Amino acid sequence: MTSDQANPGHPISGSGGLPPDNVIPPSTELLLALGGLYRLFEVVRYYSLTVSAVVVKAKNQRGTLSRIYNLIVGEDHARVCKDIPEDACDEQPGNFVTLLISNTLSKIGDGLADTKLVIPWILTSLGAPLFLTGLTVPIREAGALIPQLFIAAYIRPFQIRKWFWSAGSVMQAFSVLGMAVVTALLAGATAGWIIIGLLAIFSLARGVSSVASKDVTGKTISRGRRGTLSGYAALGAGVVTVSVGAYAKLVHQGELGDEFFYGVLIGAG
Repeated sequence: MTSDQANPGHPISGSGGLPPDNVIPPSTELLLALGGLYRLFEVVRYYSLTVSAVVVKAKNQRGTLSRIYNLIVGEDHARVCKDIPEDACDEQPGNFVTLLISNTLSKIGDGLADTKLVIPWILTSLGAPLFLTGLTVPIREAGALIPQLFIAAYIRPFQIRKWFWSAGSVMQAFSVLGMAVVTALLAGATAGWIIIGLLAIFSLARGVSSVASKDVTGKTISRGRRGTLSGYAALGAGVVTVSVGAYAKLVHQGELGDEFFYGVLIGAG
């Protein structure tokens, strides 16, 4: 029996032990994926710096943010902030717009990497064991909620807690981007277990961000405006998520390739 007959599907089987012309070695696929992620990181970093510069410039122009804030909440200059300090009340328009953008993007990520639909869909497409699909929601919910009891006690001594929010968001992004790499390179039980592990890390990071974000919001946004903030963020995220679903249904007729899954996870990250 020749080597070709023994391993007909192996990428290195063939004449002279060389891979066929139409097969890319796994190492090359990994390098291409890492190169693509690096380019994505550079693009995200560039736009993050650009957005940061715009936000800083906007904060120096309180009139612009105040107009946006008043347009959203319909509040005049005679606002009363009874539950936050006076200096925080003066900065509330800028903080409201900044938190609105942040919360909207966070909810979009949650929608695109939803553990009730998207992650199980990906696990099924990768051929992962079916019981792993049943673990996604418990890990996502319990992993984000239960540790908050201990996380809150740990971060309470810190006077400035926004960096915990930032660090948790970065960990969430890398977890979801890691899922995209796994989806591109692996399959079967191995891919399923790695995605479950990354989901656990994501959930823990989400718990950290949740505690810190509630603290920051409570100190910068008056109680009467927090519901408006959450509502508009959910509305914006819902529009984007439904648009992605409509695109998948109408443009691709529900027949989605691997590239769609990569794009969804990268977008979520």
